[in-house]
Order: sequence, then C-alpha cells, then structure tokens
Amino acid sequence: MLYENENLLRTIEAQSAFNPANLMILEEQQSIRQYLIERLPEDQKNVIQLRIDGLSYERIADTLGLTVSKVGVLLHRAKAKLKRWLSTEYL
Repeated sequence: MLYENENLLRTIEAQSAFNPANLMILEEQQSIRQYLIERLPEDQKNVIQLRIDGLSYERIADTLGLTVSKVGVLLHRAKAKLKRWLSTEYL
C-alpha cells in the first residue's frame, strides 16, 4: 500500500509546487507515515523500509538474511498493522 502510491505522491508533489496548502498536507502525511513505520517491530520496520526504497522481495531477503516467504509475511503484518493504526488513530 505505502510503496504503491509513490508515483502518485510524486505527481501530487509536482502539482503542489504552486499550492502551499497541498504541499503542507503532503508533508504531514509523509511525517505520519514515517512516525508509524518507526513504531513497527524492528523486523517489520526493516522490510517495509527496504520495500519502500524499491527493493524486491528477493533482494530484501538477501540483505536481511531471510527467506522470501518470511519477507512476505513480515510485509503483510506490517501493512496490516499500519492500516489498522491509520483507521483508528488518524481518520
């Protein structure tokens, strides 16, 4: 979910160059996202950050010494937790 919208965020950011209000909203959303990622358990935080950075499941697995299936499980848990937090704390 988070990394899937990176192109959309870049587009909004480009369009927001002339709209300070939209740029403020975007910056606040990015701050909230980073704050929530920092609250994740270390293993989930590591895999989601690497995924956001554009690494494949295989590359994340190699980097962290995990299996590809473990990477998938950790990403699933991290995304589920982030969605739950967003739905209860920030909406």
